[in-house]
Amino acid sequence: MPRRTDSTSSRSRTLRAAGALCTAAAVAALLTGCGQDADGSASGTATTEAARAVPKQTTTASPTGDLTPAQQQRKQVLDATETTWDEAAGTATGEVSGSTLIALDLEGLDDDDDDASASPTGTASPTDTASPTDTASPTGTGSPTGSPSPSPGTPVWHAEVAEEDGTVHIVRIDGVTGGVIETREETDQDANDKQEVTRLLDGATQTAEQAAKAATDRQQGTVTSVELGDGEGDAVVWAVDVVGSDWNKTDFQISASDGSIVREETDEN
Repeated sequence: MPRRTDSTSSRSRTLRAAGALCTAAAVAALLTGCGQDADGSASGTATTEAARAVPKQTTTASPTGDLTPAQQQRKQVLDATETTWDEAAGTATGEVSGSTLIALDLEGLDDDDDDASASPTGTASPTDTASPTDTASPTGTGSPTGSPSPSPGTPVWHAEVAEEDGTVHIVRIDGVTGGVIETREETDQDANDKQEVTRLLDGATQTAEQAAKAATDRQQGTVTSVELGDGEGDAVVWAVDVVGSDWNKTDFQISASDGSIVREETDEN
């Protein structure tokens, strides 16, 4: 009989040898691959390229996230204000027959800034008055129209109108409804104060409306303040504040005699 055992053993040895060679080759391949990754060769490059293919995540800033505190305040107040400056001006002069607007301002807005001119009557700024719900007339009477005080946080227009003899009246107007909150005569005026007001009125051939138009023709935006006063060299000017779509405020001085722009300054804070 043939010796199958020898033949089988020989074949087994051959297969084991071949298997060992395959194993050695596989180990070498693995070692080679690892070496390439460590050295930054083709395998490492492919991994880097794949990482680059993953899109980077970006974070979109909030619309108000980049606004300064002053810009946020302007946005908040103006978003809540439905009565425009010229509507408030018309209401104020309508409260006192034959009067002329000499100042109009949104209470609490940019009141810490240096105004282009002093108050024509020398009265306290709107921020020195009590809140809308706490303010009482010096005579103890409320608004002639009987309009209720607005709720806290409601924007309020503070207007000053003057009679021909220089007598100044304060009119406060709800910035949402346009209703009159109170009308009162400025009781702190003396003869010199009234004379100063008449001097300003005599030197103003341009109205508040014309001054505001000159300012907004130069800088598109919302008028938040107009005031008649003295500029440089005692020239009578209208100080006009305009808030643009970027919530920056531009201060203008408009000549009250010819409507030209005397000064322009933008507050980017």
